[in-house]
Amino acid sequence: MNKEVSSTKNRGLLIGLAVLIALLLVAIIVLIFMQLSNNAGNNGENPGNDDSDPSTNISLAAEISSFTTNSPTTLCATASADYEGDVNLNWSISNATTIALAIGPTEVDATTVHGIAGLQPAVTNFNDLRFPCDQEFIIYSLTAIGEDGQKVTKSLTIDREVAPEASPVLSSTTWTDGLDYVICTSFSTNEKVKKAVSWESSSTGEVKIYLATSDSTYPKNSDTHKLVASGLPVSGSYEVTIDCGNTGYSSYFSVMVRIENGAGLKNMFVKGNTAS
Repeated sequence: MNKEVSSTKNRGLLIGLAVLIALLLVAIIVLIFMQLSNNAGNNGENPGNDDSDPSTNISLAAEISSFTTNSPTTLCATASADYEGDVNLNWSISNATTIALAIGPTEVDATTVHGIAGLQPAVTNFNDLRFPCDQEFIIYSLTAIGEDGQKVTKSLTIDREVAPEASPVLSSTTWTDGLDYVICTSFSTNEKVKKAVSWESSSTGEVKIYLATSDSTYPKNSDTHKLVASGLPVSGSYEVTIDCGNTGYSSYFSVMVRIENGAGLKNMFVKGNTAS
């Protein structure tokens, strides 16, 4: 009887020990699984907490969302290289490290040609940009370099508009030496002497010089004046040849300075006489 009780106790102890060992093994397995789960989470399952996530270090490409001008044309006084018009440009750019502007007959990479380079990304406009008036149109190229180092370019075409030509005006016409006569050594040998006339104008056009002479009195403005020079600048001077005559007496002359262009003409007169 005692042997049976002892055997039963031993069997119970073994079962209890087996259960305890099993529980310990389960606990160990659970701890290992939890540790593995934590390691997996730290190694990328939660990218928002990972400083090495490539998505947080992406370099963005530049984008030119708008490139505009206040007018598609620019006004030029004449179609000449001596004149320039003004152009105002505006733009909106994102993700750029630098921007550049260039002008020419075609769209270009503005960072590779002589233009306006190194503009800061915060700049959003450029005023009073030159427009060469001898060109019918000009293309303005805007290039932006993005954070990723890549370039993007947009362009605008501006056309030339030539202002209507104004009627010409002479602001002054005078004898260059301030005298209204020329000195002749003889009035009987058709001696020729020079007399300079000067004029000024801010108009466009061509100046021509005309001459009328008389043996008896100053020629009237309405009298016929003979063309003696043409193609002269709008401001300048010219030496008119005066004939001292062969009558033995003093004579008279009138010089007409005419400026003319496509819009009209303007005449001014100066008069003088020969003297000894």
